[in-house]
Amino acid sequence: MFLSVGAISYNGPFTSVYRSELMKKWTEAIEESGVPKTPETSSNVIIRTLGDPMMLREWMMQGLPSDESSQENSIFTTKGFRWPLTIDP
Repeated sequence: MFLSVGAISYNGPFTSVYRSELMKKWTEAIEESGVPKTPETSSNVIIRTLGDPMMLREWMMQGLPSDESSQENSIFTTKGFRWPLTIDP
């Protein structure tokens, strides 16, 4: 959950490659500091923790691309309390 909240707060305007790098660095920092976490942390942690599978499926049926970056952007837009800043090519 900590990674997902950090991603909503900071990762919106970055590319998917840079987002993945940030998540990897944040995961490593969590491990180094000894904070308890779920053993497996994949790149789609945002989608798994904050995404509603039924809503994502509906959006894809409406035309949302099925790639991770587009799904993350949709989550950032709907779950963020500030103005969503996403760049979706």
